[in-house]
Amino acid sequence: MSHKKVEVNPDLYDLVSVLTKSLSDELKDMIRGAEEENYSLVREKIHSSKGAALTFGFTAYAKELEVMREFTLKQDANGLCNSLTRLKLLLENAVFVPAE
Repeated sequence: MSHKKVEVNPDLYDLVSVLTKSLSDELKDMIRGAEEENYSLVREKIHSSKGAALTFGFTAYAKELEVMREFTLKQDANGLCNSLTRLKLLLENAVFVPAE
């Protein structure tokens, strides 16, 4: 996967490191929740991650979270695992830049 540029409101750009740390921590919690089949924990983390991602213009991440939410509602462990992998790649390959 190539790097994906994410344009961030210049007023929020200084907080990108806080965003990426938060999303990374919540992703770890979602992985743990998936391993424990704790779908309510995963949905809780999806909700907070989606809000943060959308605030910073990280729409690809937010869209994948929506897909993942559907997997949690169906309790589809395989789909959830695949979605978590895609989130990890999106987070690793995002390059945040100030919007012009």
